[in-house]
Amino acid sequence: RGADRWTFVHVLLMDALLAPLAPPRRRRLHARVAAALGERVPADGALVTMHLDRAADASGAYAGALDAAARARRVYALEEAEQFLRIAERHAPDAGAVATVRATLAEVAEARGRADEAEELCALALDWYATHGDPRDAIRLRRMRERVRAALGAPARETRAALEALVAEAATAGATDERVALLGMLAATHLRLGAREAAVSAATEAVPLDEPPGQHALPH
Repeated sequence: RGADRWTFVHVLLMDALLAPLAPPRRRRLHARVAAALGERVPADGALVTMHLDRAADASGAYAGALDAAARARRVYALEEAEQFLRIAERHAPDAGAVATVRATLAEVAEARGRADEAEELCALALDWYATHGDPRDAIRLRRMRERVRAALGAPARETRAALEALVAEAATAGATDERVALLGMLAATHLRLGAREAAVSAATEAVPLDEPPGQHALPH
């Protein structure tokens, strides 16, 4: 606190103080605070975003939340990343943007060990990706879904069947990176089932796909 101003160390404290005010006035005050904070050098982007969220500034809150979430993920602050992704989800401009945010939320949920939540988020995102966007993105999401289902105890034979179908789809879509990742998962699943030769076959299929252009496997 200075001689003529107060600094609110947490946006929730300001929320409590503004609670008696009518919602339109609260939103205007949050917008003014966000603008003032944004002029600071360096600006606290995360704090600005929280005020923009409460100001119902959809475009500003969405962009700021994505940036804040990405910064949080880079330092493994996953709970904070999830909070900002939820802000982005609320303010996403269209169904495709919502699906993209939910796919990222699924990644965060998996990293936090919440496989059941990750599976649900994958399914929600796939509602859009199944008929829109790049099919390679849908394949990536379905691979993640199989991974979290396996973590939840899905039968290995069901996982194997799903992965084999996805390997074929990845080949058709030209999604080489996904095909390599899927073959690795498939090899591990074969090993779980005791099928060593099938595991070696899947791993061997992945090797040339994972090589940089212009490089080849050594001759036998």
